[in-house]
Amino acid sequence: MTGLERRQIKGAACVLMTFLWLMPIAAWADDSEVAIFSPGQAIELDGDEGLALFELVIDGTAPSMNVARLSHRKSTPPPHDEPVSRKRSSVVRLDQAPTEWVVLRLREGWYQITEVDAPFFELPYRLDTSDDPLWRFCVVPGKTAYAGRLFIAKERRTDFVEVTLESRIAFQFETLQAHRDDWFGDANLIYGRAIPDPYVDTLLENWR
Repeated sequence: MTGLERRQIKGAACVLMTFLWLMPIAAWADDSEVAIFSPGQAIELDGDEGLALFELVIDGTAPSMNVARLSHRKSTPPPHDEPVSRKRSSVVRLDQAPTEWVVLRLREGWYQITEVDAPFFELPYRLDTSDDPLWRFCVVPGKTAYAGRLFIAKERRTDFVEVTLESRIAFQFETLQAHRDDWFGDANLIYGRAIPDPYVDTLLENWR
């Protein structure tokens, strides 16, 4: 075998290895983005899937958040020190939100919002929320779990960006009730945040 033949075979092997390496990366990239829907939009759920409901009050050029599914599989909230794997996180592009209220279709389980990106033109901003239990929510098969109100805003004439995720379900309960049929249908509303709220539990008893 000549030197030229050896170089050709070696080059072909490198091309093949590169092709095989890129295939799983491309597949992972496609799966790493969570689609965002309007409440009431026709969404077909598999047996282990449910919906997470967010109210969005957001600003910025291209806000997004990363969510990671926790290994905790119990119906009760996970412990505060539950480990989070960033490698399993998926991005939600909030600038693609069709309305102020949105739902995410996800598999059953507990989720952690690990990071919020809220760039404001010349001011890049990134908030790490991976260790904060206030940024957790659950998904229950065939249900719509209220995950919270996400607020992103930059204070005028400052470099300060306020980012919060909080429960506002009591303030928005009349709105949710008014859309009970067209937003939820068979995917009944439940409280999906990791921090229990007995008052909200009482409200939702009247919902059923």
